[in-house]
Amino acid sequence: MGRVVYLDTTWGVKMDEISCLVCGYAIKFPSHIDTEQYDGELRCDTCSARLHIKLVGSKVLKYKVVSEKQVAKSIADLYKRYEEQSKKE
Repeated sequence: MGRVVYLDTTWGVKMDEISCLVCGYAIKFPSHIDTEQYDGELRCDTCSARLHIKLVGSKVLKYKVVSEKQVAKSIADLYKRYEEQSKKE
């Protein structure tokens, strides 16, 4: 859990995703989350980790792992998910 995450803090750009602290994959913010003012949990769709995040003015004030729950059964499963995400980008 000692991973350093660099976030886009470009002025005027609304944050729409953040990297998971457990697996590193991008977590897109659901449309109901107001990134200008949010204090709550997100779940990573890749590894099912729950993360607590506090955003103010689209900037991260707090970001920590609440619980880890690896759902990947093997390295092959993680690689398959990596391939799928790479195709989306």
